[in-house]
Amino acid sequence: MKKHLMIILSLVIVVCLCFGLAACDSSPAQGTLDSGVQGEQGEQGEQGEQGEKGEQGDKGDKGDKGDQGIQGPQGEKGEKGDPGPQGEKGEKGDKGDKGDKGEDALHANETHKVKYDVNGGDMKGQASEITVSYGDVLKLPVPTREHYIFEGWYTGDGVNDGKFTSVTPVTCDVTLIARWKADTTYRISFNTMGGNGIAPKTYYFDEEIYELPTPVKYDCEFGGWYLDKNLQNEVGYPITLTENIEIFAKWTTMYYYINFHTNCDVTMPAIYAEAGSSYKALSAPDNANKEFKGWYYDSGFSQAVKYPFELHSNLDVYAKWDDVYYTVSFQSNGGDLITAQNYLAGSLVQEFPTPTRLNHKFLGWYTDSALHNKVSYPFAVTQSTTLFADWQFIDPYADYVKISDVAQLQNIKDLNGKYVLTCDIDCKGAQIPMIGSESAPFTGIFLGDFYTISNFSISVPEGSNRAGLFAINSGTIRNLRIEKMTMELNYALTKSARYFGGLVGVNDGTIDNVSISADIDLSSSGDCFDKNTTTYAGLIAANNNGIINNCSSDGKISSYLSLYYFGNRYDGTHPVGGISGNNAGNITNCMSSAAVICNNDTTYGSRVVGGIVGINNKTLENCLFLGSVSGTNSTQNAICGSSGKNATQENCYKAYNIITEGGSTATVENLNDSSFYTDTLKWDSAIWDVTELNYERGLIVKLK
Repeated sequence: MKKHLMIILSLVIVVCLCFGLAACDSSPAQGTLDSGVQGEQGEQGEQGEQGEKGEQGDKGDKGDKGDQGIQGPQGEKGEKGDPGPQGEKGEKGDKGDKGDKGEDALHANETHKVKYDVNGGDMKGQASEITVSYGDVLKLPVPTREHYIFEGWYTGDGVNDGKFTSVTPVTCDVTLIARWKADTTYRISFNTMGGNGIAPKTYYFDEEIYELPTPVKYDCEFGGWYLDKNLQNEVGYPITLTENIEIFAKWTTMYYYINFHTNCDVTMPAIYAEAGSSYKALSAPDNANKEFKGWYYDSGFSQAVKYPFELHSNLDVYAKWDDVYYTVSFQSNGGDLITAQNYLAGSLVQEFPTPTRLNHKFLGWYTDSALHNKVSYPFAVTQSTTLFADWQFIDPYADYVKISDVAQLQNIKDLNGKYVLTCDIDCKGAQIPMIGSESAPFTGIFLGDFYTISNFSISVPEGSNRAGLFAINSGTIRNLRIEKMTMELNYALTKSARYFGGLVGVNDGTIDNVSISADIDLSSSGDCFDKNTTTYAGLIAANNNGIINNCSSDGKISSYLSLYYFGNRYDGTHPVGGISGNNAGNITNCMSSAAVICNNDTTYGSRVVGGIVGINNKTLENCLFLGSVSGTNSTQNAICGSSGKNATQENCYKAYNIITEGGSTATVENLNDSSFYTDTLKWDSAIWDVTELNYERGLIVKLK
């Protein structure tokens, strides 16, 4: 029975070794059944046939229940494992010792070969191959090998192969490999020949060395290890030592690059120089369009290169630049001012500013004052320069009749024509006939071109009821200056409506930017045709149905009437104004500093006197009166004598420290402040001269 137990124990050990060492294939442990004793069922398995009780023998002491065996490794429960070979039923007879429980019966008479691989060692005459029975353990031989220590027998060469010992049962054919450990070492000493120190290294004599430490030496490149100090015999790999050796480092002087990052279109070749080379300066790239600010160690320009320096590594340097700007100035040769402009050096300008000049066509810019070298585009700015404008005169009045003397002024016949003054005309007291008549209005264009007609009187035919330089204007009168004009009327008026103005009798068109300084004296007596006859008088217009804008008047307009209607006193309306007697249109941005006078020897009728207009029936805006109003038996006001039902009056002032209709005041201080005219009156400073103002000295705002 003890023999059976030993066999079972040995089998368990063998199974464990076979699984762990993979020395040979083995089946999962699976208890085998004796035909008599119930045997172990592998997981208690299925109880195998109990065999035939056979004479119930002595029941074999119940076989100690086979000590129930050693339950053996329960293994992988397997698929409930086939209930194991059922043991040969034994022939119902003398089963003797109840058979060998399972494994012994399975491997009975089984043998296996054991081979010894001494792996370079010596077995000292012992057999290198033997045959043993299944489950035997071996008395393992101990081989020898010079310079090595025997570490044991192993089932393979890998680090994970298991060790085979003298208690390991043989359960399959197996080759055992001797494992050795060298017992001799040698030293390599490293002579770095001026490089950094490297401690000696020890290697086993049979060790193959494929790599050695790499030394470092400033400004030198390592060239390998050599077996001799003369550096003739280079170490070859792998190295196997048979003695202690000293090896020597080889060095070559390093060469380094200086790489230039110019940050522009210009390139610079790299410098390749020996380590330790000294530099007091590095050349700058040739870039005329930028200002070179130096070389820097980084592209962010945080650290400039410092001189002198020695080259001890590859070096990248970066050029820093400042933009260079050139100034282009413009000589417009009579055109408007063009401000000088700065351009980045090298810029390609597609077009320079275009100046303007009254009555001229711009022909282009030139690089020379003689106008020989015309600028072409794109223009490369490579230096500061001045450009000169070339012009072609364009006559804006090519289709106008030019008026340059008194005779031409007196001979205006075409009332639909276009006329322009070409100079100031001093008429020297000459009489100028009215342009047009009450039956033939002026419908053309008359441009003063900012010139002045002076020293003349208006010749008014007797019986005319529309009188002025222009009897009736249905066209345009613009940019005209009239000075020292006189007009007298002294005859009986017979029509029901009469209009007497300095510039025009009646305005049905446009009067813009006209100033007049005149002395107009209207005196009439005698019988009138209608007791309700209306007589209008004004320095710009007697009656305005159109537009009067940016106009000014100075001087005096005086009207005196002594009329009778069939023996009765005159009973009509008599409005007089510094700009217009009556306004049925738009009067804006106008000023008068005239003396406006209306006298009458009767208390009948309506006599109204206004600094700007006598009667306002429509629009009056942004006007200023700096003169005086007076008269007998009349209604007087510094802006307008009276206003009609649909009239509007806005932003109009008089210089008497009197609160006006708008609730504001115009004081002497206001009049001496140029912002009053531009901010309050909303006058355009390009038209009105508001730079020198002193009301107390009589210097007042005037048209330019």
